[in-house]
Amino acid sequence: MSEASVELGRTGDADLAEEYRLVLLARGIDANIAHLDGAYVLLVATGRYEEASRELAQYSNERRAQRPAAEPAMHLPWRNASLFAVGIYAFVLVFVTNLAVRGSFGGNWYAAGRLEVDRVVAGQWWRCLTALTLHVDFEHLIANIGFGGVFGFIAGRFFGPGAAWLLILLAGAAGNCADAWLAPAGHRAVGASTAIFAALGLTSVFSWRERSTSRRIWAYRVAPVVAGVVLLAYTGTGDESTDVLAHLTGFLAGATAGSLPLNSLRRACAGGAAQLACGIAAISVLIVAWIVAITRAG
Repeated sequence: MSEASVELGRTGDADLAEEYRLVLLARGIDANIAHLDGAYVLLVATGRYEEASRELAQYSNERRAQRPAAEPAMHLPWRNASLFAVGIYAFVLVFVTNLAVRGSFGGNWYAAGRLEVDRVVAGQWWRCLTALTLHVDFEHLIANIGFGGVFGFIAGRFFGPGAAWLLILLAGAAGNCADAWLAPAGHRAVGASTAIFAALGLTSVFSWRERSTSRRIWAYRVAPVVAGVVLLAYTGTGDESTDVLAHLTGFLAGATAGSLPLNSLRRACAGGAAQLACGIAAISVLIVAWIVAITRAG
């Protein structure tokens, strides 16, 4: 678009903005979309502004006159890549737990990597990460692989697998840090469940924000958050061995991440190279955390 452009309108719905752009292109009017301040801005050449306004007004009137159709489902790519990422997640948990059980390299992996309130408060930040990869027994491991795989797959469809797992890892670590600051002295914990509930909070709140501009009834818009809270209450509580506080802090950390303008992240990580870089970053963070843990323990 060589001529100076002007804003024709803006919306929080990416699909609607693209629909309007295609309508204008079909009328022979060049249009672009810019993403500014969390909204999708439709831009046209200054000299075509009046004509574009008329065309969109006419289209909108025709659209309203038609019988309302069901809104299209959110476009969710990355299916195969998200499944592959779940496989990597499962491998990492099995691999690290196996090393820990065997005491590989002569180290006590549980003592070095588990979440210990007193040590985290004293500055051993890496435990917020390493604890996510340790499990006390086979049942604990399988349960976290199962639940984490489901929520991680959904997050991967939303954000791409690399970006999703990087967000889940960071939110899970933040949840563990909050758990360490809020739990009583002497508290210890291991397991990926904090990150799993971070994934649940992340996808629930992000879905709610995506639906916030929907023209459907309010129940449709708030359904993701309600479902997330119900799942948290149903699966996040248990017997006295369940770290309910960690589940709650993980969910809140993920929900906080989901409330951020993550559409910018989705656009920035739309390509496979960006997703690969995010995935490598997530694994690298874990490796560094474990290197620090083993080194300090030694």
